Amino acid sequence: MLVVLFVLSVVICALAQPVLPLDFESTTITYPFTNFLGGAATKFPNPQINGINTSATVAKMIKSAGEVFGGSFITMASPVNFATNKIIKVKVSSPVAGRKLLLKFEGTGPTFEKESMGITTANVWQELTFDFTGVAGLNNVNTKIVFIFDLGTQGDGSANSTYLFDDVVQTSNYVGGVASDYNLVWSDEFAGTGAPADDHWFRQTKIPTLSGWFGGELQHYTNRDLNSFIANGYLNIVAKKESFTDQGLTKQYTSTRLNSKYAFKYGRVDIRAKLPSGNGTFPAIWMLGKNINEPGAYFASQYGTTTWPATGEIDIMEHWGNNPNVIHQSIHTPSSFGGTVNTNTTAIAQVSTTYHIYSIIWDANQIQFLIDDVAYYTYNPTVKNASTWPFDKPQYLLLNIAMGGGGGAVDPAFTQSTMEVDYVRVYQKGVIPNTITFPAIATKTVGGPAFALTATSNSSLAVSYATTSDKITINAATVTIVKAGRTSITASQDGNDVYAGAALVQQSFCIKPVKPVITISGTNPVTVLTSSASAGNQWFLNGTAIVGAVNSAVSATNPGVYTVQVTVDDCVSDLSGETVLIVTGDINASSNQVDVYPNPVENYLEVRGLQGVVTGARLYNLTGRSNSLVFERRGEIHHANVQQLAQGIYLLHIQDGNKNYQIKIIKK
Repeated sequence: MLVVLFVLSVVICALAQPVLPLDFESTTITYPFTNFLGGAATKFPNPQINGINTSATVAKMIKSAGEVFGGSFITMASPVNFATNKIIKVKVSSPVAGRKLLLKFEGTGPTFEKESMGITTANVWQELTFDFTGVAGLNNVNTKIVFIFDLGTQGDGSANSTYLFDDVVQTSNYVGGVASDYNLVWSDEFAGTGAPADDHWFRQTKIPTLSGWFGGELQHYTNRDLNSFIANGYLNIVAKKESFTDQGLTKQYTSTRLNSKYAFKYGRVDIRAKLPSGNGTFPAIWMLGKNINEPGAYFASQYGTTTWPATGEIDIMEHWGNNPNVIHQSIHTPSSFGGTVNTNTTAIAQVSTTYHIYSIIWDANQIQFLIDDVAYYTYNPTVKNASTWPFDKPQYLLLNIAMGGGGGAVDPAFTQSTMEVDYVRVYQKGVIPNTITFPAIATKTVGGPAFALTATSNSSLAVSYATTSDKITINAATVTIVKAGRTSITASQDGNDVYAGAALVQQSFCIKPVKPVITISGTNPVTVLTSSASAGNQWFLNGTAIVGAVNSAVSATNPGVYTVQVTVDDCVSDLSGETVLIVTGDINASSNQVDVYPNPVENYLEVRGLQGVVTGARLYNLTGRSNSLVFERRGEIHHANVQQLAQGIYLLHIQDGNKNYQIKIIKK
């Protein structure tokens, strides 16, 4: 056995002796590091405020040149008791990957120690876990915690031998990560930018009462990117102070309430998040039964058969802004709800400046609540019935920040605060992954027949369909068209004991407006054309869009073929039937009389009164088709041969210099 003699080199006296946890933030404790054999530890401003550690102050250890055993120990105010809590966690940043931390406990009792696994990434904060189960026993007399980095390797006193450590925490019931028999079945890592993924999340905005949301909450939930967006790999849910009117009600705060478009029964949920701060903020990560009948909830329109709390509610995390750094984890059922007795509170450091992982593990017997993979509370009623255990049906996830209510009175100086979510992951145990195949839906038209949906899953279990659109209704797998516009349908499959619930698949498609009909009113030379559609119109003349002609009616003064098309969202109707407009008279005011002779005409047409040079002449028939017409000038009269022209009514369009004439003629 290697025996190391600890030689006292530096002792820093403290105003008070520390106790676990050690976060090195106290202004009343100077932390009595005792350095030995070339190790030197001090409190130090955190040079790497990132990742899992945004603390302002940490401990720094420098290993001197040539030293292989150098380290430091800190003496606690009382012995470290391992009778119950046998897990020690330490956040560490190493300049070189692969290096390890040896953690020892010494005093008047037997010494015991554990060496960590190698640090995976250089210069990134990582949390190391030391499990002293079976080693520490009931030893209650050791007061020294010893830190030795990279035991047996020579230091050089440089940055390559400088280590950071922080947040030395003693815990119990460390779960040890996601069990190997769990499969990841649904997740969002929040890649990209912009709004939350539409196939994963629904922004719930409908207020449930005349005064707003339950519990005296003060916010409107919106579907705006100002209140929920993805940036830099994180989902941002932002509560803001602003006057906002919606559904006839004005509130002074806005936020977001996200519903997952995925529901499941049993599994593990991990959500890594940093919480908002400030009196009055009330962030929550939680779950509700898919069968809840709350108006406006994502699944309610199709599956809502049950009133809360009979649906069950699982509060994975609640944080009240007026009681910072205390996490509430609770269960609401008919047996106890509202101020439920089925709850636990845990003090967690720096929840608004540091990311923590909030989790549950849910099976047929119990629901276990975890923070940073440590179990703090388990709900396992002895009698399981509808009153105590409505958790035998699928639940979905909710992420939101409320204002007021449980968060307390809002700080008058509050402007905004954000909950940042790194990831959401759902795992299920011992099940076969399940995938939905949902064929694309072809464009439909208002007035068209109902149609069937044909999604399948590899489990061969029935697929369910849902929509939040008012443009269609869905009954089982049959869709009825209600009105025009873009709409979407989601296909889901909850799974069973063999197959995991499938990730939701969404198909978006267009419902075209009805082909518009044109009616004619007014008199020449100003004719009014009116579309049967009241909005979304675009008028065309001879196949070219008329700039600015987007109202239901258009005043037509030019001859030709008029059509109209209707657009709702990005869904475009078929073109209307063609309306040929014949305008008589001189459009441009002129003192000269222009006429044609003879009219009706059989062989030759004469035009009198033209003053300039004819630069263009065309004949339009009633279908809007046109042919050019050649005139020969003889004195003051222009002549054209129309013998080959078919019988009928025509519009003669003549351009005479800067003047235009439209004259109705009849060919015999």
